[in-house]
Formats: sequence, C-alpha cells, structure tokens
Amino acid sequence: MIELIFTDQEECYQVRKKICNQASLKQMNPSFVEVLHTDPHILHIKSFEHMNVIIDIVAGYIQDKVEEDHLLYLIENVFFFKDKEEQQEILVIAKSIMNGEIEDIPGTSSMVPGEQLIKKELSKLFLENRRKFTIDSFIQFRLKDYFQQLLMYVEWAIDEYKMELEYQSFIDHLRTCVSTYQTKVNAIHVTFDGEIRIYDEVLNPFSSEKLEKMYEKALVMTEELDLDRILLGPLLGISPKMIYFYSNEADHAIVHTIQNIFEERLIHQPLSSFAALKQRINSSKT
Repeated sequence: MIELIFTDQEECYQVRKKICNQASLKQMNPSFVEVLHTDPHILHIKSFEHMNVIIDIVAGYIQDKVEEDHLLYLIENVFFFKDKEEQQEILVIAKSIMNGEIEDIPGTSSMVPGEQLIKKELSKLFLENRRKFTIDSFIQFRLKDYFQQLLMYVEWAIDEYKMELEYQSFIDHLRTCVSTYQTKVNAIHVTFDGEIRIYDEVLNPFSSEKLEKMYEKALVMTEELDLDRILLGPLLGISPKMIYFYSNEADHAIVHTIQNIFEERLIHQPLSSFAALKQRINSSKT
C-alpha cells in the first residue's frame, strides 16, 4: 500500500473524489483508494492495478496547485515585476505560449507539456517502491525539470511583453503623427494578395518613384527609421483621409497594424470588391 500525504485534508478529499469519479466512468471498482478516518490527510492506495488513473489525477492536481503561483513567483521575485497588472499581463502571455497560442518563439517546439513531466516523476517514484511520501516534498524535490521549464516560459513571456510595449509605443507615435498631419488626399486603395499594390483614388497605380518620395516624407514626419518602404512608409507619407484595403485575410498582421494606426480611416474589403470597383471605373470611361 502507498500513502500520499496531503497538507490540506480538503485537497486530499477532492483528489480521492476525482479518482472515484474516474473509476466510475471507466467502470472500475474504486476500493483501491481510501481516506482512513484516523487521518483525513492521507490517501491510501491499496493496489497498483490502476496506477495510471492515480498518476493522471495526482499530476493534474499538482499542476493546478503549483503552476500559476510559481509563474507569478518567478515574475515577481526573479524578474522583479512588482506591479500586479504587469504580473497578470505577463502571466497571460506565459500561459498562451504554454498552450501553443503564440507561435514563432524559438525553443518552444522542444518543450514537454508540464503535466507530462509531473507524471514522469510520479511514475519514477512509484517504481522506486516508495510506500509513503508527502505531496509537498514531492513538489519540492522531484520537479526540478518542471520548474526549470516554467522559468523558460516566463523568460519568453517577458520578452514578448517588452516587444508588445515597444510595438504599442511605436503605433501610438505613428497614430499621433497621422492625426496631426493635414492631408489633401481623399482616398487611396491598397490590394494585398501576397504582394502589396497601392492605387490612387481612381485606381491608377502609384509609381515606384512616387512611393519612394512618400516613404522619405514619412521618415521626416515621424522621425522613425524603422518604417518599411513597401506599405507603412508610403501610407504614412500620403496619410489619406480614407484607405480602402482589399484582401481576403482580415486577421493578417498587416491589416491589424494599419487599422491600429489609421483607425476609422481604414475600410477593409475582400479582393473581389476591388475587382468589381475596377470594372465599374473602366466601364464609366468607355
């Protein structure tokens, strides 16, 4: 028999309850675990027959118990972010990285799910034939790899957080420049189908010389050197009253960036709308 010793008797009860629920779902006899009345802090495992069920549930319990608190501990005490709002923002980013919601971060593809690391250590402990151990001591002494991995997630999250702050400051500055610039251009049209093309109000394409001139104008206007020559620089140099942006990817990063800068000046439409508009204009000329 193995004894799992919990600090909190309510937590012990909840883990046993989850095990019994799983036993019921899998049509197993739950009598292989029990909480003795003499000590409600101890979960007694009487059989190894269904050890995978025990390991899954105890690992999930441990992850729920320590993960978020440890992430916040690292954010505050290792990286010294004391502001509670900042801590929560970094925490959200860290969880997004862990869940695979933020891509293109080198190194994340080789990470092992946290619960899997905990299960591995629990399995090793049971194979060592340990008959009694406390959950707290297991957390403290057996989860080095797991906690090291959490540290890496926090480092990545902080990098992402700092880049987001820089990006937002960059966007705010460009938005201010656009709002204070007096433009005479009523509208331009932009198509994006993998390539960017910029047209004037009657759908004549801008020449490369004109776009370069607008890009140079934007450098002076914004005092920013990190402007691309293809889209953002020319758009800022022109700063039209309206931008009609045609693409079939409404969630593309390009669309979001232009939307954040030009706000209500941007109207996004599918590429088919541009083709229809071009046909109407050509028809009116004949």
